[in-house]
Amino acid sequence: MEEREKVEVLSDEAIDFEPAKILIIEDVLLNRELLKRFLKKFKYLELSEAENGKIAIEKVRMSRPDLILMDMKMPEMDGYEATEYLKKDPTTSSIPIIAITASVLNHTDWERKAMCDEYIRKPIRMEELQKKMAKFLRTKEIETNVNMLSFQKIKNPKKLYEILSLERMEIWKDIREILIVDNIIVFAKDLIELGELHDYKELVAWARKLEKSASLYDAKEMKRTLSQFPELIMNLRNFIRED
Repeated sequence: MEEREKVEVLSDEAIDFEPAKILIIEDVLLNRELLKRFLKKFKYLELSEAENGKIAIEKVRMSRPDLILMDMKMPEMDGYEATEYLKKDPTTSSIPIIAITASVLNHTDWERKAMCDEYIRKPIRMEELQKKMAKFLRTKEIETNVNMLSFQKIKNPKKLYEILSLERMEIWKDIREILIVDNIIVFAKDLIELGELHDYKELVAWARKLEKSASLYDAKEMKRTLSQFPELIMNLRNFIRED
């Protein structure tokens, strides 16, 4: 019996999606369960599943999912055949399909060979899957309450305040004026390292959120998150005064 590659979903953070129907097509039960376990973290997603392409086609016809996660190597009807069938049918051709594969192929190969809209390789990393899904689904803003920060464990908060209010504030002013994604990602990564060095968890969480919005090219979320930076510094200053 051929040994199938197991799905492994790895990450440490999630984004949220607006209501949508997701169909998981995968013949290995364990892999389906792992994908469902990850996707259930998004409370607005409605999940369904199929164990092969033939069953999947019937489910697509009945439920019209907003996105399909399609394993390409399955018995009875594999992902290639199912995708080709769905893309040739005018009633289902617009439904985006993300291919899940263990094969080493580039995006052009997949467009030609499988007609899929995107692809992701096993083992699946959660952050990569989120980014792929966000190309086809609308995301919900995740509120970060910067007024409810806990500074009790911050290492050397006065030094951290100086760094943030002087050096990083000047950088913030520049990148806020011109939203260049690469610069924002560099800025976010720098603040993640700084927050981890000083054990400032709220700064790390905020910077990761900024990095994610930049990697998804979400201009609205980038602006909203960037606008919170001065408030983070102000709260840190108030803590130092009270300490």
